[in-house]
Amino acid sequence: MTGPDHWWVGVPAQAADAHLLADLDAALAGSGRRTVWVQTHVDRTGPAPVVTASWQLDDGPEVPAELFDAVSGGTARPVGGAPDGGRAVRFPGSDAVPVRLTVAELLATTAVDRVVGIGAQAHPEDVVDTVDGFLRPVRHPDGVELLVDPAGPGTWRPVEISTPHECCGGHG
Repeated sequence: MTGPDHWWVGVPAQAADAHLLADLDAALAGSGRRTVWVQTHVDRTGPAPVVTASWQLDDGPEVPAELFDAVSGGTARPVGGAPDGGRAVRFPGSDAVPVRLTVAELLATTAVDRVVGIGAQAHPEDVVDTVDGFLRPVRHPDGVELLVDPAGPGTWRPVEISTPHECCGGHG
């Protein structure tokens, strides 16, 4: 996918993952396009850090920047490729991650290239207990990495969980 409108960046109106995905899906509804990758980043180049997002579209009809105005407050623009250091919200295979799978299965069925255990090495036969199918790996220039904590003998849990704090003022 190398078209001029495959990767976009912008400042999301809603930084919460679920809102960002829903907003992008709504913006693309009826366009013939969908997001393949969605990532968030912290931009520290200005006077105050801001959350930015990048997303990759699949092949299809050209989309105008205005399509993403509601998502990004008019800040969306196409870019030449994937920005470095994105924390993946959506990535190939992320929609079908089960609650429990082995490290080998995770590597074979998703875009995750490596599982890095804190304090010990995660082995291919070890189990990753996602609790709810949620994963938030980081995309580095040399691959996609999931950081995990020990959760018992031969079992790991992602360091980042799906609901670390209440979203939306506690109502959803």
